[in-house]
Amino acid sequence: MCGFSYLGRKILRHSDEAWVEGTSSLVWPHYSYWTLSYMLTYRGAWKLVQQNPLSKLLPVDEYLPIMFDKHPEYDCVLLRPQPILGGSVK
Repeated sequence: MCGFSYLGRKILRHSDEAWVEGTSSLVWPHYSYWTLSYMLTYRGAWKLVQQNPLSKLLPVDEYLPIMFDKHPEYDCVLLRPQPILGGSVK
């Protein structure tokens, strides 16, 4: 179960996104921008807040890919000790 799912976003790397097995409308997202909408589980929200995002001063479009280890430039392991499982509606 995903802790986070994009509902609307700009896909930057179509070829890097794999379909969630058994679905025709969900993918495992790669680096995205223009986060338009998303939904969170309680556990997903808890993991995001536990990372104290206000102290890192990152835009949400940078922070979310870091949290599910899909940011192309940041060493994500240093910024998020508790990864979140992210998905997306295609």
